[in-house]
Amino acid sequence: RRLRLIGQKPLETMSVATDTVTLDAHRVPLLIAKAEIIFLERQAAQISSEDASRYYTRLVRAYQRYNALRYSLGMPLPAKMI
Repeated sequence: RRLRLIGQKPLETMSVATDTVTLDAHRVPLLIAKAEIIFLERQAAQISSEDASRYYTRLVRAYQRYNALRYSLGMPLPAKMI
C-alpha cells in the first residue's frame, strides 16, 4: 500500500489562516510513521475478528517505530500525556 500526501497550498505561504508548515527532511519519516498509525487505526474498524491479532501486531509495531523516531528527534510527550 502507498501513502499519498496531497498539498492544498504552497508550504511556504504562512499566515494566520493556514495550517501548513515546511518539514525538515529528517522529520519526514516521523510524519509517515504517524500516518501509518492513523491508517491502521482506521482499517482496524473494518477487519474481521480473524484478522484482529494481525492488525494489532502491525499497529503495535507502528507505534514502536513512531515513538523511536520521536525520541530520536528529541520530541517529548505532549503535556496531556504526562
